[in-house]
Amino acid sequence: MQALPEELRTALTMRVLGGLSSPEIGEALGVPAGTIRYRISVARRHLAELLRLDEEDPGG
Repeated sequence: MQALPEELRTALTMRVLGGLSSPEIGEALGVPAGTIRYRISVARRHLAELLRLDEEDPGG
């Protein structure tokens, strides 16, 4: 998670750990819900890519 930019990490953390909806996160951060959905999507893709790369090179 630390590899993510702060704005992506914050949105994803609020969704996954906080259980908040996109509108709730958007209201808390002062950004539109659509922006939050985008940030969460980008964060998930980025983490998936990091995990894929880690599986390809487990020795690191």
